[in-house]
Amino acid sequence: MKGRDNMASEEVERRVAEVFEAGDREELVRAYARWAERYDEDMLGLEMRGPEIVAAMTARYVRDRASPILDAGAGTGRIGELLAILGYSNLAALDLSDAMLALAQERDVYRALHQGALGLRSQTMPSARSSRLECSPRVMRRRAALTSWCE
Repeated sequence: MKGRDNMASEEVERRVAEVFEAGDREELVRAYARWAERYDEDMLGLEMRGPEIVAAMTARYVRDRASPILDAGAGTGRIGELLAILGYSNLAALDLSDAMLALAQERDVYRALHQGALGLRSQTMPSARSSRLECSPRVMRRRAALTSWCE
């Protein structure tokens, strides 16, 4: 059994490494596309609890459950699902990966899904501004350009 756990751990490490070692945006998108189906399982296995923490902090500080919230780097939509459970209903998702967004869409909690990233000026975004921006420390934490935070 321990050998199987080591193999699984090595596979997770390989998927994480593919993301960190991506040389450009297209390579990063392909790495996330390959990882999409296993992403949630891997993150839970690594005991990454960012979505739960972000949902708890949102509930603590954003009292208006109808506030528009942009889930930046939404991935598979775990945070959106948790926010919906807590009663938030005006959620939009933004992610680079169409494969991740497809999984987020299956959760049926977002009013809108957008393929792209913060800081990309050419992308189409909704005209209504979000009153809150949610980001959690995801695997891509080294990927966000400084300009991404200057929106």
